[in-house]
Amino acid sequence: MYQGKEISAKVVDTGDADVEVHSGDWAIIKTKEVDLPALHLDTSFAYDFADPIFRLGNDYSKGIILSTGYVGQRTSNGLVTCLTDGHPGVSGGGVLNQHGDLVGIPIGRMQGDYRFSFILPLRAEMLRKLPSFEAPVQQTQQAIVAEQQ
Repeated sequence: MYQGKEISAKVVDTGDADVEVHSGDWAIIKTKEVDLPALHLDTSFAYDFADPIFRLGNDYSKGIILSTGYVGQRTSNGLVTCLTDGHPGVSGGGVLNQHGDLVGIPIGRMQGDYRFSFILPLRAEMLRKLPSFEAPVQQTQQAIVAEQQ
């Protein structure tokens, strides 16, 4: 929905990249051109402890709400914990860094605790089917070094 009107969309790719929690945790969709500014994507955000983050979500299906929070730590399965409200309806929204770049997707919260939630970090491989996206050079070099070790 945009300005009260339905917009047709086509699924380009879904969550089957490495280190997924569940397939389908994310999707890349293509819509007809909508007059909105594009978000800058940052696939190399460090997620340093206590970095400020901003979470967008449809809390309790009441509309899009911006919540502020802080980065916690990385989990063993590649997720990032954060201190920000994780109410029902938030999953699938966006996580922005302090520069307004999209850096992740909120995917859930700790059972029974609305202040401790989980982020799926945005990774270059999630954008693999977008012809205009190029991974940052630093991240590409890190991946090559890791493969050689």
